[in-house]
Amino acid sequence: MEKTRLNEKSMSQEDLVLNYLKEHKSGITSLQALERFGIMQMPKRAFTLRKRGYNIKSTPKVVKNRYGKKVNIVVYTLEGAA
Repeated sequence: MEKTRLNEKSMSQEDLVLNYLKEHKSGITSLQALERFGIMQMPKRAFTLRKRGYNIKSTPKVVKNRYGKKVNIVVYTLEGAA
């Protein structure tokens, strides 16, 4: 596990997200990216990955927040990942 953390420290934010998306078919949200990797601008990371040729899909989703209010989020997934 320590080796993984060291590798994560030397990887770009885009590479961290890409590896996560390859392992987690359900995708990642901006909040998950913030909590897991400290990424503040997930839409920018998705944009950059798209420019690098990856098929990153943005799917809007309505969920309830901790107060029970409906809010809109986006789930980012990697389409066509092996």
